[in-house]
Amino acid sequence: MLSPDLVRNTLLASVFLFLLYLVFRKEQGAKLNWAIFYAFLWVFCALFVVNGLSVRWGFWFFKEDSPTLIPHDLFFDWVVFWGVAVPFVMKGRYLLLTALFLFWIDILFMPLLAKIGVLDLRQNWLIGEFLLIVFVFIPSQLWFGFSLESKNTGWRSFFQVMVMAFLLLIGLPFLASFYQLILTQYLPISTSMWKQIIFIIALPSLIAVVDLVEKGHGTPFPFDPTTQLVRSGVYAYIRNPIQWSFTLLFIPLGMMFQYELLFCGVLVSVAYVVGVSNPSEKESMTRQFGDDWKEYKQSVPAWYFKWYPTTITPAKIYFNQDCAICSSLRDWLVSRQPTNLTFFDANQHPIPLESLHYESEEGVQYSSVKALASCLEHINLAWASVGWLMRLPVISYVLQVIVDTMGIGAITCEAPE
Repeated sequence: MLSPDLVRNTLLASVFLFLLYLVFRKEQGAKLNWAIFYAFLWVFCALFVVNGLSVRWGFWFFKEDSPTLIPHDLFFDWVVFWGVAVPFVMKGRYLLLTALFLFWIDILFMPLLAKIGVLDLRQNWLIGEFLLIVFVFIPSQLWFGFSLESKNTGWRSFFQVMVMAFLLLIGLPFLASFYQLILTQYLPISTSMWKQIIFIIALPSLIAVVDLVEKGHGTPFPFDPTTQLVRSGVYAYIRNPIQWSFTLLFIPLGMMFQYELLFCGVLVSVAYVVGVSNPSEKESMTRQFGDDWKEYKQSVPAWYFKWYPTTITPAKIYFNQDCAICSSLRDWLVSRQPTNLTFFDANQHPIPLESLHYESEEGVQYSSVKALASCLEHINLAWASVGWLMRLPVISYVLQVIVDTMGIGAITCEAPE
């Protein structure tokens, strides 16, 4: 019978030799290295979650340390194999064939681990394997391929948001709980209330990601940046909405999970912004956008929200003048005196319109629900917050379905009697 220590030490040594080869190989490519890092990052986070669910659902159990945790060396081997070795060798090609091959490898390898006494496989363990392939391996390779080929910006940003959500909502609380860092009991506010507070604080960063994708044609990660300066939406009110949300989120998270040391995240985040992010941003943004960035930086604060979007990018909104609902909505918007928003009749647009239509000088165009939401961003911070909520991907889709079902907002609606 094979010695468990011999098998695990051999695997670990092989992984380290492979990593040494990657580090010291002659041909290095920044884009490839970052794409591999993204795949590694996804496998690291998703494997942690899917394995935990598989253990909870009774697909398998580990026989050492905590039964819910993968032994550290096997976790490291797994992450490097799926998140580094496979994308480096396959370069994102033949994804489905590679997934089937790895599924077959695991069918052979998992019973071996059970045989040498590392884990205990249960009857439905293949379901857990399927979940690993679908939610761990395939997304990691998609993120790798999208980054390597600089395409599908929306999906790249989605993967980034999911990774950051994992670190904040699962990773840090787990570490605090595992190492018994619970120090203080706080006010008995319900978990649902804390979740609402967290969502309110996170809202500017979530819509900022949407703006960076749709208007800036880039992502929040500094190594996967935008190609166009974004000055509308949430960026008309604050210059660093993601950093603002990320910094303040540690406070309600520490209160909700009752982990006092999470409050240190505020100091760490501020130190990162001051010592790393701001100097890097100053150089890269000035080089990329020149005087436009300098003007924007002087007019929009970095750490607090303006009440009025005095420098928001000018935009046009097209209404049907013969529609009672559209006319009422137009009058309501005009009465709020929106900044840099010009009103036109739908007939003045060069292309026939089917609903409320919004066009910004940044080149972005929205219709119906998103068009109205964008108009609200030209009024003030309170109404802009409503607009940001309306523009979030899932919420905007649901609202649009409701509007379409009720027949509200169509250009072809009947004229008032």
